[in-house]
Amino acid sequence: MSLTDRIIEMQSRLPEPDPAAFSDMATREVEDTWLATASPSEQTKAMRLWFLERYCDPQIETPYNSDAGAYFFLRGGPYDPNDVLQERFEDVVTYEVIAELVNELHQEVGDEWAPTELTAEDEWDDVFVDRPDGPIQRLEERLAEFRTMTELNGSPMTRILLRQLVYAAVITTLETFLWEQAAYWLEQDASAIGRLIQRDSHTQQRLAQLGDDSEGNRATIVVELNQGLKTKVWHRWEKNGRFLGHLLGITMPSYAALEAPTKIRHDIAHRGGKDTEHNPHNISQEHVDELIAVVTSYAQEIQRGIAGRET
Repeated sequence: MSLTDRIIEMQSRLPEPDPAAFSDMATREVEDTWLATASPSEQTKAMRLWFLERYCDPQIETPYNSDAGAYFFLRGGPYDPNDVLQERFEDVVTYEVIAELVNELHQEVGDEWAPTELTAEDEWDDVFVDRPDGPIQRLEERLAEFRTMTELNGSPMTRILLRQLVYAAVITTLETFLWEQAAYWLEQDASAIGRLIQRDSHTQQRLAQLGDDSEGNRATIVVELNQGLKTKVWHRWEKNGRFLGHLLGITMPSYAALEAPTKIRHDIAHRGGKDTEHNPHNISQEHVDELIAVVTSYAQEIQRGIAGRET
């Protein structure tokens, strides 16, 4: 069965949730008081929905190396349903009910699940930016560390795999840099929200929903934007670059040199390091060095734009 068929099959089996079962429908956070008095079948339905909101088949989001025969859980995990469900529900639901659901999930996927966006261990969840040059300094430090990693000794296959992972991580590091810039200046530059209201269509629409352009509504939008920055797919260079340019008040550099590497990064993360024709990406040291140079140049141009704006 193909991955698409498996996903469709799993989704088709999802039970209709009882709204009373959840304190937060968006995240399927279960209401323990309801759960404790529900029937075993209703308990199973609620716990299944809770689990599938937080964990998924690693085929969906996790890099796989066919030569090594293993997934690389770069965003946390693997997670065993037995451990996760018992930790969350053992004080509310009997072990027998939990064990039955665990057995079902083990049969469907196995005992190694990957995190969804809700539970993924993203680096920027705990980032604290305290000065304007912090993002560029961290980016350059990370890139230097990646360059050193590719010089580690190992078998030819290990080195190829390591270069693939470093190549993908370089793109992720640039995404983190963009998020850090957005988070820092949204907090530190009082005119940033004004620029977004003037130039960004989504911010304009949100303000219209809230009502007038008041200080309170602006503060609400800033809070929402800060939360949204964590979940933006920053390698959608055109869309999010335009947003960031409005926020920073600069002209963003061309992302043309990032497009091909981003496609390769996608293949590494989601196709086991192979392209759509199943040809492996043999990432060389030269490829890694070229991408590091492109990312460094892109980030430095943004930094210069910010510095020029301030003077």
